[in-house]
Amino acid sequence: MKLLKIFFFLFFFILYPSLVKSKMTIYDFSITDIDGKEVILEKFKGKPLLLVNTASRCGFTPQYNDLQNLFIEYSETDLTIIAITSNSFNQEYATPDEIKKICLVNYNIGFITSSPTEIKGIEAHPIYSWIAKEYEKVPKW
Repeated sequence: MKLLKIFFFLFFFILYPSLVKSKMTIYDFSITDIDGKEVILEKFKGKPLLLVNTASRCGFTPQYNDLQNLFIEYSETDLTIIAITSNSFNQEYATPDEIKKICLVNYNIGFITSSPTEIKGIEAHPIYSWIAKEYEKVPKW
């Protein structure tokens, strides 16, 4: 009987979950915005959601202008844009206040912007760990 209990535990709590593909979706996560408030993605369920990796000291920083234009163009729709700021590639400021200066002063951003977030490695935000596991994709830059 004890052996049966051990088998049951091993199968249902260790082996079975790895055999079944995750039922999670992007809407099962949350992020912390630039002001330190939790943004629960479930509230956007059933609506288009655009998550973009950003960094304020990157050569692609002008993407903020394009993202803001997209935000304005689709402001009357259900599209939600979230910029995930990250220093995983050593191109982001360390504090939310420094990031706000770039985003708000230079680009007048109106869409959701996250607090600095790790997007790769052991410290990666759970969204990126889920994407890596579910889709075998990791940010390269």
